[in-house]
Amino acid sequence: MGTKSVAIAFTPTRGPGRAAAGRVELGLGVLTVPEVDQDALAPTTCGSGESLSNTNQLVVAAQPRVRVGLGKGFAAEAGWIPPIPVSGVSANIVGLGADWSSPPIGGVLTANFSLNAAFGTVKGAFTCDDRDVLDPANSCYQGTPSDDSFMPAVYGADLTLGASLSKGTVRPYLGGGYTRLSPKFQVNFTNRLGIVDNNRVEATLNAAAIFGGLTWDLTRRWSVTGQFFSLVSYGTSVSFTTRFALGNLGT
Repeated sequence: MGTKSVAIAFTPTRGPGRAAAGRVELGLGVLTVPEVDQDALAPTTCGSGESLSNTNQLVVAAQPRVRVGLGKGFAAEAGWIPPIPVSGVSANIVGLGADWSSPPIGGVLTANFSLNAAFGTVKGAFTCDDRDVLDPANSCYQGTPSDDSFMPAVYGADLTLGASLSKGTVRPYLGGGYTRLSPKFQVNFTNRLGIVDNNRVEATLNAAAIFGGLTWDLTRRWSVTGQFFSLVSYGTSVSFTTRFALGNLGT
């Protein structure tokens, strides 16, 4: 659950910079969902060592975002992964964030402090899919494909330091912070005897976050950002975000 929560974290996905009050940035991000290693998929208390082979169904997700400059270096941001079925998985995830960027330090560097949260539900047949219920060697045999729910909740506080190069149009950055994960997993599977498995697994996890990337302002309105985001011990997600600015374009 920790590994699958990595891509949920709602990081700023942009180089630090002070947005003018009234500046609105519409963005679309595409991010990778880290896979769980096969050695970690086999349960230790049930299922005779059978792996949860359906855990890595979704490997890429898309997320629309909107960011609003509030003035004096403050900005607020929201994002949403809509419930569009992909590879048998449907995610409905909301992200919220707030950040503050410092005035230029030495004319080159900018610091940014951000708080973020992301939560929602990911539904799919993670326990027993169509193939499992047709496999006589599988404990799901002759049951009903499961309708399971993964409910991630990710909260983070991050500090980013970025540079402003090429007249401010190229902004590389590095950052780190603290992330708290509170994921839940709800099983919903009916076996061939009509018995419903509704086990629920919950966890509270803590991790250090390390991330970095580069924002390139193509024009005053268009920018692109490539970023990696890693939660130590759990995994790494890579994202690519395109943004279009409206409203007050001053900085």
